[in-house]
Amino acid sequence: MSVAQLKQIIDQTTTEERRFLRAYLSEAFPEDESVDVARLDQCMSEMDAGKAVAWEDLQERHRELKARGL
Repeated sequence: MSVAQLKQIIDQTTTEERRFLRAYLSEAFPEDESVDVARLDQCMSEMDAGKAVAWEDLQERHRELKARGL
């Protein structure tokens, strides 16, 4: 099953079902959260050091991702 197919299925779920999925994934793959937190910490440190993305660049990237269906 592709990511696009999963997105389509998840988009059709109820709020209750999404809460369950969120809890399930968090419990089933706890290492993913620690990786995300570590990456977020790294990004915050880079931003604090002045390394950030311009608003216009972020908007353009968003348009590109949206055009690809992501």
